[in-house]
Amino acid sequence: MVVLFLAFLFSMMVGVFLANNNYMAIMILFASLVVIIVVIVFAYYKHKSNIEKVKRNSNLIKQLFELNNKYQFNNDIKVKYELTKRYDKKRDFDKTSLVDYFIGVIEEERGAFEDINEKILDNRKKYPPYLSDYGELKPSNTDKEIKALKISQKGFSNIENKLYADNKEKPALDCVFYCVMKYSSPQARNRYSKNYTFTLVEMNRLRLEVQRNIAVKKTVDEQIRIERAKMSDSLRYDVLKRDGFRCCICGATADSGVKLHVDHIYPVSKGGRTEMKNLQTLCERCNMGKRDKV
Repeated sequence: MVVLFLAFLFSMMVGVFLANNNYMAIMILFASLVVIIVVIVFAYYKHKSNIEKVKRNSNLIKQLFELNNKYQFNNDIKVKYELTKRYDKKRDFDKTSLVDYFIGVIEEERGAFEDINEKILDNRKKYPPYLSDYGELKPSNTDKEIKALKISQKGFSNIENKLYADNKEKPALDCVFYCVMKYSSPQARNRYSKNYTFTLVEMNRLRLEVQRNIAVKKTVDEQIRIERAKMSDSLRYDVLKRDGFRCCICGATADSGVKLHVDHIYPVSKGGRTEMKNLQTLCERCNMGKRDKV
């Protein structure tokens, strides 16, 4: 109200200036402007001071801060995460899907995605009881306490209500992952991009898929290690002797200067066993050519 009155006063002074256009009118106009600025600045700092008084002395706000401290929400979670990948080759850009790209990111930062999921689940668990406790908080300052602060009852109540609403916890209960893939041709003549927003549910489905793949790979790697460990010098000799110390593909022997290997006919990477019926003698060249083919 004070600011509106001063604005009205200032507009009246402008009218006087325009009507008289003399030195006295100019001085009155300038003085009015100074007074308005001083009053506005005073009102601003007075209001800030009142806010601090209410924050320090309101029983309702004290209870709210205690409640917030009790629940300790995970407020470091974002509502939206943006992930961007730039490709140097159009071929790589075309053959990579957004799902494959996102799976790759999850594999690299699996711990971070698990942390995001756990914190959101924790927020979801805490939020309903928090809202219940929040709704039960009531103003409890007496008229005498408010009067001692030199703030009007209405002013105190207005500030208290605003602080109560502004300091209510609003934790992230969900989030999305905005993935973007980009490619620019040399000199940026052609630009391509594709994007997709994955929900938290989709992220967790892919994350569990990554976990399963990792578990399977660990199992396979362990099986491979066990099967390779079975290749003893004695078993190797028995295979070489059985095959006449000759490559089973090209017939080369050590006498012709080749190095003989004992190869798994059905590769251990595909479930092959280290046993006589699955082993054969190959020269180094044939073995390198066969690699993990059946």
